[in-house]
Amino acid sequence: MKTPKKILVPIDLSDSSVAAIVYAHEVARFFNASLTILNVVDVGDEGVVFPPEALGTKEVRSYLVSKRKGKIKQFLKNFPAIKSSDHKLIVISGSPAREIVTYAKSAIMDLIVMSTHGRSGMPHLILGSVAEKVVRYAECPVLTLKPEHVEGLTPVFSP
Repeated sequence: MKTPKKILVPIDLSDSSVAAIVYAHEVARFFNASLTILNVVDVGDEGVVFPPEALGTKEVRSYLVSKRKGKIKQFLKNFPAIKSSDHKLIVISGSPAREIVTYAKSAIMDLIVMSTHGRSGMPHLILGSVAEKVVRYAECPVLTLKPEHVEGLTPVFSP
């Protein structure tokens, strides 16, 4: 088994992302690996209304990415143990599953750590599962965490 030296943690600012960030940070510390936090902005996610003809433009994508980056920096302040020097923050636009897999491949990541949202039934059929698609198509191992493990999650590895 290859020791992970480059770990990717995709987040979506949900409560489930907390488990992924905490766990990925601990794994990165344990293996002395680099940690990259990735967020994918899907057009329309930010609740900003644009004319339909503008939705695919570079300016709109750039605006949404910039706005999301600010939200993520605020979100990360909830994790005082994770200093900005401990990770690299990447925010891109596109289809979440596709962009996660593409980024992991292009950056030659050794491990992806991500949470699932635990959807089942009709919501899962309609929305699909980003985690499921990443597991299916990623070229590196993917560690998924179930949402019920978010509550009371404590670091697995002691410093």
